[in-house]
Amino acid sequence: PPSTLVLIETAKLTPTEKKKALVLERALFVSAERPSVRDALRAIEREVARHEIEIDPRAADALLAARGEDLTALALEIEKLADYVGERRRIEKADVVALVPAAREPNVFELVDTMARSELDRALDLYDRLCAGGEDPLAVVGAAAWRFLGMWKKGPRGRRDIDRLHFVLAELLSADLDLKSTGGGALARRSRGREMVVRICAGGGARRSRRPARGRS
Repeated sequence: PPSTLVLIETAKLTPTEKKKALVLERALFVSAERPSVRDALRAIEREVARHEIEIDPRAADALLAARGEDLTALALEIEKLADYVGERRRIEKADVVALVPAAREPNVFELVDTMARSELDRALDLYDRLCAGGEDPLAVVGAAAWRFLGMWKKGPRGRRDIDRLHFVLAELLSADLDLKSTGGGALARRSRGREMVVRICAGGGARRSRRPARGRS
């Protein structure tokens, strides 16, 4: 019988690569991708259904904020919450806050840290929840600029880091000018903030689609 184990670790393996075809033919292929926010929400739904209970959407958001995309931790917390709510058979946000450590509302710094890691799905989720909680998109832009500058001062300052900072600050400035001059309502302001989040998470690749610079009056 075989006595040697060969472990091949790769960050990316596309379906068209010959290497993947060989792996699938000869060995066990195990994907270790980090779950997305959508994956985590689906996992919450599955666990809730398995325990034959319901969960308020705000409770699901609070649970996700506390435990992130850790599917095992989410399952354990839902098991505890199911016992906690008992015959009520429904998990409310207050239950999560009472029982799950670190259950909290998202803050702007958490959003900026997520944007710095280019985690688009998570960043958009945090941004939407901040706006739903009454946060002004313009305040998000100001806090993001302060946070990004602080992160840059504490971290490496290579050419790539400087280019990245210049790109981020240009996006923040563009969003700031748009939000201050827009005549739209809350929905338009919120949409402009979402655009900013998407562009910063996309990084330098978004430069090609930038609109012409707007001059100050």
